[in-house]
Amino acid sequence: MVGTRFAFSHVRVERSNNLGQWMPVVLGLLMVLCMPTMANAQTVTDSVFYTFPDRGGTTVLTVGGTATTGVVGYGRIQPGGGTTAPSAYELLAFRPFTTLVAETAIPATLPIAAGRTYVETSPFARTGLAFTNINQTSVGISFVFTDQNGNSLAPSSFTLGPLSQTARFIDEFPFNMAGTFTGTLTFTASAPVAAVALRMTTNLRGEFTLAQLPIVPIVGAATTPLVVSHFADGAGWRTQLVLVNPTDQTLNGIIQFFGEGTATVQAGAVTITVNGFAASEFAYTIPGRSEQRFDTAGTAAVVQVGSIRLTPSAGSIAPSGFSIFSLTKNGVTVTETTVAAQTASSNFRMFVDTAITVSPPTVIDNAVVITNPSPTAATVTFELTTAAGALFGQGFVSTLTIPAFGHAARFLEELFPFQVFPFQGVLRITAGTSQVIVTGFRTRSNERGDFLMTTVPVTTELIPAPIGELVFPHVVNLGGFTSQFVLFSGTLSQPGLGTVRFFTQNGQPLILTFLQ
Repeated sequence: MVGTRFAFSHVRVERSNNLGQWMPVVLGLLMVLCMPTMANAQTVTDSVFYTFPDRGGTTVLTVGGTATTGVVGYGRIQPGGGTTAPSAYELLAFRPFTTLVAETAIPATLPIAAGRTYVETSPFARTGLAFTNINQTSVGISFVFTDQNGNSLAPSSFTLGPLSQTARFIDEFPFNMAGTFTGTLTFTASAPVAAVALRMTTNLRGEFTLAQLPIVPIVGAATTPLVVSHFADGAGWRTQLVLVNPTDQTLNGIIQFFGEGTATVQAGAVTITVNGFAASEFAYTIPGRSEQRFDTAGTAAVVQVGSIRLTPSAGSIAPSGFSIFSLTKNGVTVTETTVAAQTASSNFRMFVDTAITVSPPTVIDNAVVITNPSPTAATVTFELTTAAGALFGQGFVSTLTIPAFGHAARFLEELFPFQVFPFQGVLRITAGTSQVIVTGFRTRSNERGDFLMTTVPVTTELIPAPIGELVFPHVVNLGGFTSQFVLFSGTLSQPGLGTVRFFTQNGQPLILTFLQ
């Protein structure tokens, strides 16, 4: 898990001011080739009905196409039959010709009235934002940038019409952040809106990677330590830890890097070169509304992996944190994804799918990272159910011991050596009376042999699902783009039943072609 397979792929897309061409990412066409559960039949529609049992799930994939201009819009998940909203995310894919070049996963989201996110614009990195208004009336959205010193810049606002969507880079209208900028963007809306932020990094080939950036709701924050469950440094791997202050007050604390540990020895602090200094612990001070970044050197010959703990000072609260970890091959950044800081829990679910293709030779897999933030070892159990909710392998389970303060990363076929490819279903992860942190990944190689990796949502079983609808805030099709929508049972005793409806940016029905 820590060698070349734990890498990412390069992306080839031209920078464009066309909204339909900046956010989408990969996965779709791959599933056309290698998911035998999907027939070649196609359906042209603006809505998709879904149903699945508890511990089951389903996916639907747009066909895409080679039309020059992409089609842009959004989706609304509307539960029916007295059910709650499913756990859901969208896999955005871009394949300009015959090579899959980028992939990212965007969780379906509840609308929020205020949020804050890390943003960046430079010759090599840009941040894009999409806002979706599902209200029947217009919504006013005010925003302000804050630099790394806590200075507020370029406050402005715009109006988003009823049932409409907009998506722009921050150096475009209405944000208009010119030149080079690193900091945060804070927005407030007159009524809740669905929002997503994506980071685009251009490499030396003129190709780009895409990664989803967390948007922090402006609400109460944690006072207990948070953990970023994965970092990788060395042998081409590099991690950037970004801390965002969700308050208007200065936050202080420390970050600590921990290794993996062994089955019999607890994990200890490890020395990492960060921002030019070698240590295992670093202090942070973040002005109100601002952010602070810690970049590992990535120059060591051997890769080092583990977790990062964020501990606020006494009387302070924890910042929102996430890591951006990337792989460079021959001087070219080939992939990038993000892992958000989390608190621990005991029961989790994750949608998984695997496949193998012969031409080109490709393995699609899933991986999980488990971090134990406690001073005692934890025994974690893994159990698979099919998309139809049936136990895989007649109840076959796998277990793994995570040492105190330790970290482990496993591919799905390592946990289930007798798993049959292809497979689609739900992985349940339980830790008994212990509390752990789980992060999920989807991995594959493209036609050039580049390793693609994207973080996918892992749900906490014990958190009740929303009763109302969720939103896919940015949907792109055609122009080399595809969207795959994943819906699954993410909480206890949760069957799914309802409809996903798709709309253009001006709120009209969006007609898409889906594989069946």
